[in-house]
Amino acid sequence: MKKYILILLVALISIGKIQGQEMPTISSEDNSNETWYTIRFVNGNGGIVQDMGDDAALQTRLPNGESSQQWKLVQAKDTDGNPIESQYVLIGKSGRKINFNGSNFTGSSSASVNITLDYHYDSYYLKDIMIITRVGGQSMHQPNGGEIGGQLMEFGAYEWANPVVFGPVVPAVSTSTYEYWYYMQFSPGIDFDNKVVTYKDENTNLKQETYADGNNNQLWKVVSAGTEGNFVIENKNGAKMTFVGDRYQASKTDAPCEVNFNVTLSGIDWWAMKRKDASGEFKWMNAIWIDEAPAEVGEWDQHGAGSAMKFVFVSENATGSSSIINPEASKDKADISVAGNAVKVIGKDLRNISIYTVTSQKVASGVDKSEFVLPNKGYYIVFVEYNDGSSEAKKVMVK
Repeated sequence: MKKYILILLVALISIGKIQGQEMPTISSEDNSNETWYTIRFVNGNGGIVQDMGDDAALQTRLPNGESSQQWKLVQAKDTDGNPIESQYVLIGKSGRKINFNGSNFTGSSSASVNITLDYHYDSYYLKDIMIITRVGGQSMHQPNGGEIGGQLMEFGAYEWANPVVFGPVVPAVSTSTYEYWYYMQFSPGIDFDNKVVTYKDENTNLKQETYADGNNNQLWKVVSAGTEGNFVIENKNGAKMTFVGDRYQASKTDAPCEVNFNVTLSGIDWWAMKRKDASGEFKWMNAIWIDEAPAEVGEWDQHGAGSAMKFVFVSENATGSSSIINPEASKDKADISVAGNAVKVIGKDLRNISIYTVTSQKVASGVDKSEFVLPNKGYYIVFVEYNDGSSEAKKVMVK
């Protein structure tokens, strides 16, 4: 089945954001409607909040793909079961909830604390940054300048070591017996539509080329490099990513480069990736532009739009078995079409439909109708959210 990759324009980076960062999706407390996130600290050493066991202090650890680094956000309720506005509970994949023992945030199977998501303008990043604040207390804080392995405590309101991003879970790590294949696509931008990282040949610069169904050169898996937080990226043809000069390549014979995942402020679904031991501000995997189009893969700033990477799950397979398509990838998506000056959206399990201009101005929204009359001719972004927490976007043109 053909799998369309829908990439947004730069304008879409602002969709669904609250004061500069995106509000994570609210999940149900049971497993009927869940969206899982990693909670990553913006500053420091790229630490992710990890559950260390019942009543044990939460720690910052490097991204490792473990379920103990996955959290969902649930609406807090009062003793009568009524929702408390703007208050939430964080629940881990283990079922433990984030609690506070007087000194540290912990994972607990029997108790929890309510938290708020607060925003403060940061003069360095020039945007509002999110912090997690305990109701009646202070903000979640990583100690000792963000050291990996630090036990999470609370401190102040807006401190350097407090800001977080709710981000995607680490791509599933493949092993010798089970593989998970992805497309790698850089963050939305002009001319990024349907472009994914593509292997061309041995020791040849990687390219960004239009997605083609069934092209193994565009399928990649993540493999552990043997140390926590470090990974090797391997193509389905057996070539592993290398770095030569100022460009990423791939080779079946040369030693691969190791990369790690880190925070990016470009969007909630994206990762920033950096070579192990690479130092300097402009050492993050980036979509390099040639002749005004994204063409190769190099390095640049951590939080630039061109440095944000999304791993789009395609399939999984065990040794000796045929490919199994991810149910999410094969899900029936909405049919989005244009008729005159109206956009029609027809689909199942729709939670919300929003339509934006390419300058991020919302012009229509709702889920109780299938046809939206638009005010002017031109390009629009149709953003569709589903009840299961997934979403898609499509650029359309009203003539």
